[in-house]
Amino acid sequence: MTVNIDEILNELAAAGVISGEHTHYERLHGGVSSDLYLVEEPGHKVVVKQALARLKVKDLWQADVERNRVEQEFIKQVSTILPQNVPRIVYASKEQNYFVMEYLDGYRSWKSLLLSGDTSLELAVDAGRIMGALHKHSWQNEALAKRFDTMENFYALRIDPYLLTTASKHPVLAESIYVEAKRLEQSRQGLIHGDYSPKNIMISVKSFSSQSFIT
Repeated sequence: MTVNIDEILNELAAAGVISGEHTHYERLHGGVSSDLYLVEEPGHKVVVKQALARLKVKDLWQADVERNRVEQEFIKQVSTILPQNVPRIVYASKEQNYFVMEYLDGYRSWKSLLLSGDTSLELAVDAGRIMGALHKHSWQNEALAKRFDTMENFYALRIDPYLLTTASKHPVLAESIYVEAKRLEQSRQGLIHGDYSPKNIMISVKSFSSQSFIT
C-alpha cells in the first residue's frame, strides 16, 4: 500500500517526529524504485523513503514493497559495524512501507563529484574499505544468510531486469548471461548492498569523508 505525502506528514506529526508547523517538503529525484521527500521545518530536516510496487520506468517493472523493511534491517545491521557510514533511521512505518532517516546536510553524491571531474583516489579507497568491512563481517554467516534471505527481491530488481531482459534482446549472448544469472541466484556468501554505486555514496564536502547512503 502506498499513501501520499500529506498522510505521511500527518502520521509523523502524530508520532512527534515533526511538529507539523511551518512544514515544507519537496520531492527528491534520482531513483526509480522509491518516492523520496525532503521534509523541512525550522532547524530540522529529514528524508522520507517509500518503496513503490511499480518502479518509475517505461516498461512494467514490479517488486515487493516489503524490500523497504529489508532495507531498514540492512541499515541497522551495518550500523553495528560501521555506524559512521550509514544514515540514522528516526521513524518507520511497516504498514505504509516507508521509513524516515536523517538528512545528510553538507553532503554530495560521489557520482556528482565524479561527473564534475573530482576523481580523488582517497574516496575510492574509502568506498572499498566500507564494502570490504561489510563483506568480512558477514562472510559465511549463517544467521545473517537466514535473516536476509531476500533472493525473491534480488531476482525481481537485479537478475530479471538486467540479465534476463538483456539475454532476451541479445540471443547470441544469451547462454553466457543465463549462466551468470544462475550463479548469482545460487550465491549465498555474504551480505551485500545490492546497489553499491557512486550515486548511493554520499561525500561530506567539508571533510571529504565518505558515508554510504542507502537509497
